[in-house]
Amino acid sequence: MAYEEHHADQMRSALASMDGITEVPMFGGICFMLNGNMLCGVGMGGFMFRVGKELEEDAIERGAEPMILGKRRMG
Repeated sequence: MAYEEHHADQMRSALASMDGITEVPMFGGICFMLNGNMLCGVGMGGFMFRVGKELEEDAIERGAEPMILGKRRMG
């Protein structure tokens, strides 16, 4: 298993009040989808969040790291 179950439980708890959330196994972890679009996930030793191009620089300044799968940097 490529993710810690307690991380998945933390994410489930944080998203519990939102409608339209589903879980999909992806990238060796779990992605949480909002109305069919990837919102966030757990795996590879931590959490993953989609912030959008306009907030990417700010997220990196706050300590986030880009997600890289193989040689491809995810947007």
